[in-house]
Amino acid sequence: EFHGEDLQMGLILRRLGRGYTIGVNALQPVPTTAPSSLLYEPRKDEKSLAVQRIFSWDMAAHYFLSQYVALLLFNWERCSLVLKPFVIIELWTLVMDWLRFPLLALLMYTRWEDGITLLIVLTLLQLAITLIFNQFVLRKRADLQTSVYLCLLFPLYNVIMVMFRFAGLIVNALFFHPWNVPGTTIQDRDMEGQLPPNILDDQQVPANMRTEYWK
Repeated sequence: EFHGEDLQMGLILRRLGRGYTIGVNALQPVPTTAPSSLLYEPRKDEKSLAVQRIFSWDMAAHYFLSQYVALLLFNWERCSLVLKPFVIIELWTLVMDWLRFPLLALLMYTRWEDGITLLIVLTLLQLAITLIFNQFVLRKRADLQTSVYLCLLFPLYNVIMVMFRFAGLIVNALFFHPWNVPGTTIQDRDMEGQLPPNILDDQQVPANMRTEYWK
């Protein structure tokens, strides 16, 4: 199973150093199913938001930490320079994932009044930003606006997402690093006939690109 396949694709293309880019074609939609539940899975072929976040999305962010660092320090192509600020932000986010809960626990233990005040201020700030964006920024796009009730629930949703993020961090630390068991390579999947036929079609994939793609 792939984890963060779009992220993997981007990192691989940067590492090749050939100036490859990821194109977007609006005429080629990819069917996908958004989670319809928070915790439980209504069907076997549909994952809950918790499972997707903990065991795929958020876990993948920490799984590729070393590649983020390599991209920041060792990739200096012109087309990669613009990515440096975003990589720094992502690395800062990953560091904060490790520090957020220990620091909050320390604050609540030593100065719980300040800790509660901080949580209240952050909650009110999130509410204000959400309501302003929904009521004023989207005032001419009623089709994109949501109800005030859902806006009021956003801080709770954000807390749940932070908890999922921390759970993904723990899953990655326990089951992927430092073990870091590699998955099946594209070359092995090609030899076993597991790739879609259109990818293997010589008429659609030039020979010079095929050699690099299978590596």
